[in-house]
Amino acid sequence: DLAGFYFRAGDLEKARHNLRLRSSCQGSSDSQESVHADILEGKIAHAQGRFAEASEIFLKVHQIAEKNKCVSALSNACINLGNVMRDMGDYPSAYKHFTDALKICEEIGIKESIAGIQVNLGNLSLSQGRLEDAFHHHQKSYVAFTEMGNVNGIALSQINMAVASLEKGDAMRAVESAQSALA
Repeated sequence: DLAGFYFRAGDLEKARHNLRLRSSCQGSSDSQESVHADILEGKIAHAQGRFAEASEIFLKVHQIAEKNKCVSALSNACINLGNVMRDMGDYPSAYKHFTDALKICEEIGIKESIAGIQVNLGNLSLSQGRLEDAFHHHQKSYVAFTEMGNVNGIALSQINMAVASLEKGDAMRAVESAQSALA
């Protein structure tokens, strides 16, 4: 998919152009392909700082996914809404969307998403000064990354646990987590 290629390459304008070309040829706006195009369009809007537009797109995807009982699109919409709300400074809404996504991903067993959402929840908790919650979420991401054998994720989680511990004033736990990440 050319739009996705351009998005991953960082050329957001070409990605938007290819999405417009593709959507002019599509039928139903509820189709799975259309939902994926909408998700990409929302990610582009978010990356370009058009938060209100991104939020509207992800809310639309959320409604379509709920109507069609498409749990993968629903979790994707929740994760992206959480990211947009976080960047807009609406932390309570971001937390709600991330926890909604987490519940869905736990129900269907998407470990990669569970680990990533735990990282998001940990970082969000840290930014709000909820240091024990931050450590707890990063610890859960560590477990998930360990179960998958994702060494980069494991190191990220350990560093995040060290930061949360340091912010809390627990230097010993911070040093232990940091040393584990470097091992």
